[in-house]
Amino acid sequence: NELRRHVPAPYTSRSGMLVIYVLRFFWGTPESVQLSEQLCRELEGIIARQAFPVRPELHRLLQMGAPPLYAPPIFDYLEKERGVSLVFEETSPIHWPPLEAPDPFGSMARQVFYGAYGLEPLLQRRAARALQLARDYRVDGVLHGSPWGCRQLNGGTVILKDFFAQHGLPFLNLDFDLVDSRNFSFSTIEEQLDGFLEMLEE
Repeated sequence: NELRRHVPAPYTSRSGMLVIYVLRFFWGTPESVQLSEQLCRELEGIIARQAFPVRPELHRLLQMGAPPLYAPPIFDYLEKERGVSLVFEETSPIHWPPLEAPDPFGSMARQVFYGAYGLEPLLQRRAARALQLARDYRVDGVLHGSPWGCRQLNGGTVILKDFFAQHGLPFLNLDFDLVDSRNFSFSTIEEQLDGFLEMLEE
C-alpha cells in the first residue's frame, strides 16, 4: 500500500483489484506472503524504471464500489486516452482488527461485518475510510461503481457524494450491470466520464 502512494501511480485499480481478490483466497498461508513479497518487488521495479502505466498522469482517482466483471473499455479509455490513474481501491487496505484468540468465532464474525465495504456501521465507517485513502493517495476525485442489485454498494451513493463534496472532492457514480455486457452502453458511460473530467480540469 505504501508503494502505491507513489506519484505517478505504479499500479492502477485494474491490477490492484485483481491482486486483492486473489490474495483473499490465500490469507494466512505461506503463499500469501510470497505473493505479497513478489508484488512489492514488482512495484519497486516499476518505480525504479519509471515504467508507470499511465503517462502522463493528468488526474488521480480513488476507486470505490466495484467495476464490471467483463472487460468494458472504461479502464482503457481513462488510462490511455484521458491520462487518468485509478490509483487505489477501497477494498485493498487492511482496516479490520486482528483476530482474538480467546474469542475466535466472535472475532471472525466481527471481521465479516467490517468486510470489504465496512458494514459496521455501514456508511459512516466506509465514508471516513475512503476519505482517508483519498488524502493518503492524493487523489483529485472519486469514481464509484454501482452494479445493479448490489444494494450494499449503491444504497448510499447520494450520501457519499454529499460527504465528499463537503471535503472538496468531486464524486462520480456509474451504474451498470455487473456481469452482462449486453446491458452495457459505453457511449453513456463515456459521456458521464467526460463531464466529470471536464469538472476536474476547471
